[in-house]
Amino acid sequence: MPWISPWSVRWTHISRLFIRDSPRLSVILRDFDGGGAEMAMINTANGIARQSVDVDLVVFSDIGPFRAYLDPGVRLVNLRTPTIGLSTFRAVLPLRRYLTANSVTHMITTLEATTIVAFLARKLIADPPSLTIRVATTFDQEKRPKLRDLLIRYVYRKHRGMFVANSQGSAEALSRALLIPDSRISTIHNGVDLSRIASLAGQPVTSMDLDEDGRFLLNIGRLTYAKRQDVLIRS
Repeated sequence: MPWISPWSVRWTHISRLFIRDSPRLSVILRDFDGGGAEMAMINTANGIARQSVDVDLVVFSDIGPFRAYLDPGVRLVNLRTPTIGLSTFRAVLPLRRYLTANSVTHMITTLEATTIVAFLARKLIADPPSLTIRVATTFDQEKRPKLRDLLIRYVYRKHRGMFVANSQGSAEALSRALLIPDSRISTIHNGVDLSRIASLAGQPVTSMDLDEDGRFLLNIGRLTYAKRQDVLIRS
């Protein structure tokens, strides 16, 4: 099997909660830069498109190297709005116009700033699409600016749709921090593109100037408190 995507495998089951006739799904991202969350959503869009569902990947800006991994079956929509700081919220009205014009039936968002924008845009629509919020961090361990912390707590508490956590730990933290019922949180682990991994495995390895004994410590992830590199170092 060249493709394993828990999102696409469980799509039929989850869709009963929110899908309408002739569904059009929109996956919302800030841009093609970043890390695991962005790649997971691109893999999600690719996997669901292969299930013969109409999928748009909507970005505030199309910058970033991950654009190369988007399948031709996914329609790319670039809102051409800023992506830095508070200017990110300028995407609210363009996103609302897109959702209305394209009769979108469901949205999936990830990462907090993007989720806030999607939530606000949805509130401006008389018959809004349903929304699933993917949570990719341990909520009560994330350190945020005060304004963003207040906004994301408000959005999560007011949201009446489904949440998807990328691990059981993330699901439990979200439920514990905001008292969200377990019945509204589904755990779906990130999909894996096996064909891409096999292709990368066949590429030559660049010398990393290791010590003679060949022992080294490998960490994959951004240097931030939420990734807890301190635990890795202490171990």
